[in-house]
Formats: sequence, C-alpha cells, structure tokens
Amino acid sequence: ATAGYLWINQYPYIRDNSSWQSDVDLTGIFVGIIGCMIAGVAFGLFWMEIMKRYASTIIKTMLFLNIGCWIAVAILGLIIGEMTLTIIGIVFAAFYALFSWCIWSRIPFSSALLSVSSSITQTYGGTVFLSLMVILFDVIWIFVWGACVSAYYLVVDEPNSFVIFLLLVSFYWAFQVNQNISHTTTCGVTASWYFSTELNYNPTPPAFRRTMTTSFGSVCFGSLLVAIIQALKQMVRSARNSKNQWISCIAICLLNCLERIIRFINKFAFAHCAIYGTSFIQSARQTFDLFASRGIQALINDDLTGLAIFAGALIGGIVSAGVGYLLGYIFYNGDSNSDVRIGVPIALAVYGFFVGLLFCMTVLYVVHSSIVCLFVCYCEDPASLSENRPEEYQRIANVKPEFGAINTGRGGNGNAPQRQQQQQSAQQGQRQGYNDGNMYGNNSNKFAV
Repeated sequence: ATAGYLWINQYPYIRDNSSWQSDVDLTGIFVGIIGCMIAGVAFGLFWMEIMKRYASTIIKTMLFLNIGCWIAVAILGLIIGEMTLTIIGIVFAAFYALFSWCIWSRIPFSSALLSVSSSITQTYGGTVFLSLMVILFDVIWIFVWGACVSAYYLVVDEPNSFVIFLLLVSFYWAFQVNQNISHTTTCGVTASWYFSTELNYNPTPPAFRRTMTTSFGSVCFGSLLVAIIQALKQMVRSARNSKNQWISCIAICLLNCLERIIRFINKFAFAHCAIYGTSFIQSARQTFDLFASRGIQALINDDLTGLAIFAGALIGGIVSAGVGYLLGYIFYNGDSNSDVRIGVPIALAVYGFFVGLLFCMTVLYVVHSSIVCLFVCYCEDPASLSENRPEEYQRIANVKPEFGAINTGRGGNGNAPQRQQQQQSAQQGQRQGYNDGNMYGNNSNKFAV
C-alpha cells in the first residue's frame, strides 16, 4: 500500500519531468535483459546434463584450475617484481595441491552423488521452477521492504537503532526463508525418490505443501538465526569509524565465521526436517550426530560438488554476457550516437554476466540441495537405496570399496533398531501427517493426493 501511494504521487512528476526522458530506444535493453535471463536458465539446465555425464572430470578439472590460477599469480609476481605476490601464489598453490592430494580418493563418491542428484533434478523440474520463483519473491520483497523503510524515515525525525535493527532482520529473514523453502522442498522431493521404487506422481507439490505447513516453523526458525547475524553485521559496518575500525573488522570476521557455520548446519538440519518431519531442534541434534561420524566427509563432499556447481554458474555468466552483447549489437549497431552504439552492448554484456550468474546459480542450487539430502539419506539408511534403487546404490557404493561402508554404525545391518523405530514413527506419522523417512518407502503414494 505504501509503495502504491508513493508511486501514485511521484508518477506525474516522473512523467512530466524531461530529465527523466531518454533518447535511447529501450526495446533493445529490455530484450537484452530478458535474453540474458533465459540464457542463464537454459545454460543451468544444460550444465545439469553435463554434470550427470562428466561429474568426476569437472571436479578434477576445477581442482587443477585452482592450483593453476595460484601458480599464475606467483608467476605474475615474478614478472612485475612483487615478491609478496609471488610468495602468496606459491603458498596457496602448495596448499591447494596438498588439499587435492588428500581428498583425491573422495572424488568418486562426490561425483556419484552429483551425477545422481542431477538426474533427480532433471526428472522433477518443478524444483527448478520453485527456485526461480524465489528470485521473483525476493524482488517483490525488496520493493515492499523499501517502501516500509521509506515510510518510517518520513514519519520520524531521528531513527531508532533498535527499529532499524528489526527492519534489517525482517529484510534478511524473508530472503533466508524464501531460499530455505526451495531447499527443503527439493530435499523432500529427493527423499520421495530415495524411499520409493518408482514414483507415479509428481512429488514436488506434496513436498512443497509439507514445507509450507508442518516444516514451515522449522524453516522460519533456522532462517531467523542467520538473519539476526546478518543484521548484526550490517549494524557493525554502519557503526564503523576510524577509531574502532580494528574492533569492527574483528567483530565482522567472527560474525562471518558464525554465519557460515550456522548456514552449513542449517542445510543438513532442513534436510532432516524434510526427510523425517522432525522439528528444527531435533533435526539439528540429528545433524550433529551425523557430523560426529561423517562431518569431514560432509565438508569434503560439499566442497567438491560446490566446485562443479560454481564452474557451471561462472560459465553460464560468461554465456549470458555474450548473449547480452550480441543482442545489444543487433539492436544498436546502426545508432548514430557512438556512445549508444558502443556503450549499450558493453553495458548489457556486464549486466548479462551477473544476471546469468545469478539465474544459473539459482537453477544449479537445486542440485546442491538434492546432494545434501542424498548424502543424509545414504549415510543414515543405505539399505533403502539398495532395495529401492539398486542401480544408483551400486553407482554410489561401488565407486571405491571403502565407500560401501560409509554408513558403518549408522546404517546397513547395524541400523536395524533405527529402522524399526522409523517404521513405528511412520505409523504415527500417517495419523499426524508428517513425512517420516520410511513413509516414502512404505506408502509412496501417501502424499500424492
């Protein structure tokens, strides 16, 4: 309402003020922006197919490129005579080389998860659509929140710091909730696939419905923790001055570390919420239990699969930049104004890179969510995958002999008591309406209605 009021009052001024008028035909700009968006989404979908086929090759290539980039930095330092730059390049190149050597045996397992998750995401494209809708909701929220903040500053002479803090929390909270709704829904879809032999219905709507009902409180609570930290960081940045600069830097560094830790825990906690229908607190406890036995493997897997996803998003941004420049060249090549003829295509290329990066990363983030859920399910109940999806089970378990025993103490033959407990919870869940893990296997059509 506030945004509408401000627009109605300001529109006549904008319409009649000649300084707001432009001599440039905006058609090409709009077409270029839309073209960059489409290119980013299309390349993201294309990259899923590439990851499904060549996951291991992509991960290994990115590891070598990472080392090569730091070697290039060291060589650049030698050329320009900056020994500090050379030392930094050598140290980081050696570090990443050592890291690659240590985790090289883990690549087959991460590659198998990445390949299977890409296949799941391609099969159930509703998760990609929901992830793209998150961008739309975020844009709407920016306008709504901005209008509310503008209204607050119009009615007060001196803004209250606590009110500003609450406004910042609400700003970041909405973004976190939107993103985590998509993440939890994707985890629910992956769990439906994992605990069933075949799906004769689209699991995305039921998973979304569960996320927005029984799991919505958990999503909001976990998102609030991150939003508070982000708001605190912004308050510290705004209060920074020459006297407390070092204290502010330390505070921001600590808050950044805390935020990354909570984000990492939240990813797996929300996966537990989607799989078992548990509360956020209980899911966090299950996550800590998982990390106690497989925390290092979870970190390595997250890093390796993230390399492949980031590579796709980066290439998607470059492709979108090329599309933006091409469309700008087509529309403005004949313009008599040289600034327009040269500047607009370049501007569309720069804008297209960031738009393509955003949209491609949004599409590929769905694969990341599926990987998290698949990792949790495989570590805690590998027997279900062996029974329901034997081909995929063999792809994951047989990449190397020791990975067949990744679930030692948490699954397989040693998991019988847990499976009996899940079966009892499934019967109770059928009455309560939440999605325990075995409910997918015992009654795969339960949530089809």
